[in-house]
Amino acid sequence: MSCHAMQTLTLHSRMSGHTPTTFGHGLMKYRFTYALLFLTVLAHSQPKPQLDSTTWYCGVSKTDSGNIFHIEKRFEIKNIGDEPLIIQTGLGDGGGAHINCQKEPIAPGESGFCEFVYGSRGDIKYRRKLKLHWLSDEREKEILLTFTGGKKYYTHKGPILKADSNTYRLGVIKGGRNRIDSHHLYTMRIPLVNVGDQPAVLTRATTSDGGTMLTWPKEPIMPGDTVFCIFHYYHLARRVGPFSKSVTITYMGRDEKRIGIYMHVNGRIEE
Repeated sequence: MSCHAMQTLTLHSRMSGHTPTTFGHGLMKYRFTYALLFLTVLAHSQPKPQLDSTTWYCGVSKTDSGNIFHIEKRFEIKNIGDEPLIIQTGLGDGGGAHINCQKEPIAPGESGFCEFVYGSRGDIKYRRKLKLHWLSDEREKEILLTFTGGKKYYTHKGPILKADSNTYRLGVIKGGRNRIDSHHLYTMRIPLVNVGDQPAVLTRATTSDGGTMLTWPKEPIMPGDTVFCIFHYYHLARRVGPFSKSVTITYMGRDEKRIGIYMHVNGRIEE
């Protein structure tokens, strides 16, 4: 190559700002930057759970003395990542506590639900720590959750029926000596309220003689409800003066024990 040709090549390279070696380095740098950006995008493509809290108070549960009490606390998990979230088993610190979660993956931007379940015979107050596991980058990750609460023992009272009085007054019946048939019927409502904590069922009602009867509702009386029994009095005899009729209402109490309610219905028959 002549000296003139060498000078021409050098001048062209300087004017372009590149030499053969510098151009190769630029291409390698571009490829490396692209690969690094691609790996960074892959690294951020992962699920990410979000919870409103990691500590929950489950309240106080009532239970019969000596029986297992059962707690269920449902909470929401949102996937704020950009890959489906797969929840694994929620492991606890023992003592009958665990977490149940949905088996289906939670899509990005969507929410799913888990449930804390706990049952025990002891622990008036409890504090349970459980680890919630999920998969990210093919590795298992975890969140520590805490659940607190307590229980209170109580004994069922059973159904308890109460009347507002044990004596009721039917009033005054006029023209007693002339009413000798059963067409003259007198009625009165007797209220009963269930002050217990279980439904009450009336089984029987009796009165002191054939001229009276009592009708009652056949449906169970729920706790806190009031029903009315109807006392019927047929004036059959030619007589005047005061009268008193006894009434007994029977219902099924606690442990299927029959319980009676006793009362009197008083009145007066005049000419």
